[in-house]
Amino acid sequence: MRKEETLNTQPLPHIEATLKKDLDLLKTKLAEMANRAEKAHWEALSALKNKDRQLAYAVIMRDQYIDELEIELDKQCQEFIIRHQPAGAHLRFVLSVVKIIKELERVGDYAESIARQVLVLSAIPTLPPLDKIEMLARIALPMLKSAIKCLLESDAKGASDTLKQELAADKLRREIDSELACMREKNQFVFEAFTPLLTIVRRLERVSDQARNICEETLYMATGEYVRHKGSDIFRFLLVDADGSCLAFMGETIGKSLNIPKFVFESACLVPNMTDKRTIDFLRSKGLPSEEQLIKTFDQVENKERLSVIIALSPECKNILPQHDSKIMGLEWLMENPLKQSDINAALEKAFNFLKSHLIDLTGAIRGEIGANKTKE
Repeated sequence: MRKEETLNTQPLPHIEATLKKDLDLLKTKLAEMANRAEKAHWEALSALKNKDRQLAYAVIMRDQYIDELEIELDKQCQEFIIRHQPAGAHLRFVLSVVKIIKELERVGDYAESIARQVLVLSAIPTLPPLDKIEMLARIALPMLKSAIKCLLESDAKGASDTLKQELAADKLRREIDSELACMREKNQFVFEAFTPLLTIVRRLERVSDQARNICEETLYMATGEYVRHKGSDIFRFLLVDADGSCLAFMGETIGKSLNIPKFVFESACLVPNMTDKRTIDFLRSKGLPSEEQLIKTFDQVENKERLSVIIALSPECKNILPQHDSKIMGLEWLMENPLKQSDINAALEKAFNFLKSHLIDLTGAIRGEIGANKTKE
């Protein structure tokens, strides 16, 4: 473990005045960009609570200023590197800023997206309670503020502490998703509000993800240890079905139960839906812990470019598979939904055995160990 290096902006004998001045300029502009992005989110939330279309339009229009700051900061970073040829902590700081301005630009885009959803929701007379959405914002946005503060102060401990808050944001997002889905099933609000509300929740949760990324960059900058995106050899599998009630979630659960290091399994569907209770009960009977949850849509899957394999489980999903020249492997394991068969239990058993055997063979092939790692029934 190397000692932490700090970006002390006080005049030091070996740091030229121009270098210090340029560092301070970068920090000032970065803080301005972060403040604008954070403010945009608070304004978008205010527009949501008050159904303020004028404020929502303002948030959408002001996003261009954040985009302009991204371009300006990127140019400043390039000029800084050319002018000063930095090394050590100063080089790591500038390289981190180059990445972080992209994170902040995305945060600004999320605020714009929320504002656009407000324009849809403002026309709907009755919306469900927004308390938990505001709670999520009060986790994600202070987390972003703290992440930027830690970056500017080269505070590795603060960044490490801030990272931990992402778990709370992720947990609350799942709770809100489930509650909205249950309320929708009970017709407690109109269907047209469902997707915009889900989008707002996911955008706020993504703010916490970007804050996490900023914290990871801060740790790299302060310590020289690169913790972001550890394990580039991670294999990421996405199983996709039509309605999210059974097959994709079953495949994800089976994949996770294999407990293969660096193999990550996820599920998605074409339309947002809750896993069916019959699927949950069946998986529990197999000794696989399962809980009802809202399955994200394929469009909501983040960082698709980092997927290793996409598996289509329903005929309707074939068109989402990558092209042949893509680095992502596309597979068709097409099945009928067991829950729509006359003998549901037999169909669930057949689907389970099919998915388990195919996932064992696939993961074994990737590891070069076909037939050597099959688990016993």
